[in-house]
Amino acid sequence: MSGKIFVGQTKLTIKADLSADITGASVVLIKYVKPNKEVGSFTAEVENEFNGIIKYIVQLDSDIDVAGDWCLWAHVTFADGKTIAGETVSLKVHKEGKC
Repeated sequence: MSGKIFVGQTKLTIKADLSADITGASVVLIKYVKPNKEVGSFTAEVENEFNGIIKYIVQLDSDIDVAGDWCLWAHVTFADGKTIAGETVSLKVHKEGKC
């Protein structure tokens, strides 16, 4: 991702790269911890199953709703219950109009 991200922004796609084959994934998530410590996830879609690239296209202005440092990571579950997770990355979210 490049450029600044702002609270309420909806023209945004969040991508994660697991660098692993996720063919047969049954649950594809991008999990997060918000700056206020709220934990949750976005239901993502597979962009490239062989390379393990997933994405979430932000839908609502309430999806990115807290300014500060977010922690995000990919998490995939397969039909047999096995899971794989990606590295955690930090995403800085800014308040619009604030220097």
